[in-house]
Amino acid sequence: MFSAADAARPNRVLGERRRRATGTCCGFTTLELVMVMTLLGILITIALPATRILETVRADMAERRALHALQYAQSVALGRNRSTWIRFNEATDTCEAFVEDPLSPGLAGRLPLRDPLAGGPLVIDLAALGGDVVRVDFGGANELEFDRDGLPRASGGTALVAPGHVQMSIGTVEVIDGTGLVRLP
Repeated sequence: MFSAADAARPNRVLGERRRRATGTCCGFTTLELVMVMTLLGILITIALPATRILETVRADMAERRALHALQYAQSVALGRNRSTWIRFNEATDTCEAFVEDPLSPGLAGRLPLRDPLAGGPLVIDLAALGGDVVRVDFGGANELEFDRDGLPRASGGTALVAPGHVQMSIGTVEVIDGTGLVRLP
């Protein structure tokens, strides 16, 4: 039954006997492990660039959403003949828009601008869209006013003397002084 030669190599012999008795194997062969590792390597090689592309697309979407928020605030100022303001917060990566209250004109009486899609206040979480607000500069402030003619003004109502910028992780949204053109340079 059990010889002295079997005692010298007990695990191998018992494994052979067990395999013959049950017809099953106790583990994976080296070839099977190499094949699995090769397939995992191929999948990772394909998946990593795809996730980087997805991050870039999301950041671009956030940049375009900031652009559209500025353009919308400007169009409301022109269409309703009321001043609008849009404020970017670098700490929370958000922007929010306000419109002048006709019963209480000026900055002190402003109201939240309604989002035409959601129906609530226009507050955009750019971080949730994949964006990162790096720097905001509208004449030294993080808030921009569009007057009743759609022209950009810095905080305090003074005209912009240089283009305003919202620098994001992937690019910059620019508001041209004098004309109010909102664009991606």
